Order: sequence, then C-alpha cells, then structure tokens
Amino acid sequence: MKEYGRGGLIALLVLLAVVFEAQGDVKRIKLAPGPSGMETSQIGLGGLHFAELQASGGATALRDLLLVALQNNITLLDLADIYAYNTSAELVGQAFALQPGLRERFQIVYKTGIVFPDAPVQYLDSSGQYVANAVDIALAQLGTTYIDVLMPHAPDPLLDATELVTTFKKLKSEGKVRYFGVANYPPSKLSLLQAAMEKQQLSLTTSELECSVLTPTALFDGRLDELQELGIAPLAWGPLGGDPLAGVNRLFNFPNGARQGRILAALQEVATEMGPDVTTDQVAVAWLLRHPSRIVPLLGTVNAYRLRWQAAATNLHMTRAQWTQIMGASAVSQYRRWEQLNDGEWHDVANDYQKNTYGSPLGVDVPVGFCDFTSCKLPIG
Repeated sequence: MKEYGRGGLIALLVLLAVVFEAQGDVKRIKLAPGPSGMETSQIGLGGLHFAELQASGGATALRDLLLVALQNNITLLDLADIYAYNTSAELVGQAFALQPGLRERFQIVYKTGIVFPDAPVQYLDSSGQYVANAVDIALAQLGTTYIDVLMPHAPDPLLDATELVTTFKKLKSEGKVRYFGVANYPPSKLSLLQAAMEKQQLSLTTSELECSVLTPTALFDGRLDELQELGIAPLAWGPLGGDPLAGVNRLFNFPNGARQGRILAALQEVATEMGPDVTTDQVAVAWLLRHPSRIVPLLGTVNAYRLRWQAAATNLHMTRAQWTQIMGASAVSQYRRWEQLNDGEWHDVANDYQKNTYGSPLGVDVPVGFCDFTSCKLPIG
C-alpha cells in the first residue's frame, strides 16, 4: 500500500468521509441526451478566482475548498487557460496532487482559445493546432490524463468548424477529452459547430454563457431557447452578477445603482417570503435554477462558508409569481442593443448600462456581455 505519511493519511480519510457521507443537497443532472450527455452536479464551482488563494494557503487552501464542494455534492469545476494566466489551472493541479483520488471526483470543464500576446491585440484562435496544444498544456498543469469537457472560450470569427471538430474527434480517440461544449456562442455559431459534430458522430454536451438576474439577456436572444430545444443544459457564469473584466460584483457591490437597487429590493422581498434565514444571494441562484432550461450556476466564490450557503439555494422553491417579480425588477429589454457612446466604447443599452449607472469608481461603464470584438474587451467568463 502506498505510504502517505500521517498528514496524507488524515487527508485521505477526510476524502473517504466526503465520498461516502456527503451532506449536500445539490442534485445530479445529465447535461445532454444520449452518449454525449455528461452527468455532473446541478451547481458548479468556477475557478476564475482560485489564484487569490495563493495568499492564504495556496494549494492546501484550494484542496480544502474542493473538499467542501464535495461535501455539498458539487463536482463540476470550471477552468480556463486565461484564468490568472493559467495559474488557476496550475493551482488546481497542485491541490489534486495533495489528495490521492481527488481529481477523479470532479468533472473538469476547460476553456481555451482567447489569446493574449505581447502585442496590444487580443484575438481568438480555434484552430486545430492551437486547441490540441492547449489541451496538452492543461493536462500537464492539472496532472491528469483527461479533461472532461473541452470548450472554445468565445466565438471565433475565423472558426473552421470542420477543422475544429476533426481535432475534437482526435482528442477523444486519444482519451484526452471525453466531452465537448462551447462558451459564449450565439445560436448561429452553435448550430454551425453542432452540425459539423454530427457529421463526425459527435455532439455538444453543454454551452456556457453569462446569465444572472442582472444580465438575463440569454433568456431573450434565443440562446436558452435553442439549448432547451436541443435538450442541452447550459452552464451560467456570473450567476450573481460578477464581472470577470473588472473583478467586481456588479449587483451586490453597487446597491445604490438605480437598477441594482430595484433588483436587490425584489430579491430581499422574495427572500423574506421564503423564510427568515434565506438571503438575497441564495434567491438569485434559485432564480436561475427555476428556469426550465436546467441552468447550472457556476459559483465563483473561494469562501467555503459562502459556497455552502449559496449551494443551499437548491432547497428553495420559487413560485412563478416570485420569479416574474424579480424579472420585472431587472427590467431588461427583450432585445439587446449595442450603441457606441461618446467615450468611443460600445455599451449594452438594453441592459441600461450608462456611465456611472452602478457607481463605478473609475467613472466609466464596464460593458456587460459581448460586443464587437474590435471595439470591446473579450469576455473571460
């Protein structure tokens, strides 16, 4: 039997306790029908902020957070090569190395394709060579032999669907990737890639997109409708209104914003109706879970207590009236309109984001979602 030492043996016993005595209520779902549908948890853990744990224990702190996730039956990990410039993936690999058998308990979603070169131009690369190389790097950093779900991180205007799918099939045959998805794809690009995959006897297992009560555009632009038609459950980044570009929460950190104030008031009213211990962040997660497209919220916290608390949203039952009340407070147009304001940047006017709407300390608007890639920063959710 492998020697782990006293500390390692204690950690192993903790893992076994987690495996056999998990207390969480997060249910399991199958992301898509048929053999392309991976089974995972109804709530996921996003890795964008994992690198912040470097200052408070590093890999050990992340290992402990992952164990808390398992205690709550959360087994989906969302990663990307640009999260902290790949240091998040490295830290996950170090955490896995501390705990024998830990990696096998999780389903890893890994996104790639957003390139940050030394030149001032950011661009997308969905070429077969780039994606294959990115997978090899990820496997080495994570210390694993396979990735559960591989995704192009954003819709590449130069996407060659046939080339990308050929790479997908090769990676699957080599055992390096088990399932495939897309992130931040509009319906047209998703349909293009899905059609190319079907020709190779493959199919998408999920699609990751931005969705929250603050940014619910996916409910109205056809993305959730298409996924529901296909039977594919979406993953939702920023489920509480987090902004990966600015590193702040656009909803809870700016309660004095006109729109944020309306939403927070509605969340509080519904929380009060649900029970004395229910909080607004739990209601915001429950609002997503109530949607029939089977949204999987990706919680971005690195705080173990907050992770447990927000995961408990799966126990809440939200009525149609309560869901509609919150949607009404969000007051988002059903049609997204991007306009170039006098600062030269593109702004999501449909989501009512004007300068200083949410009290930005920089005095400028941070666009929500996506716009013309030549005029706006690339999304990194």
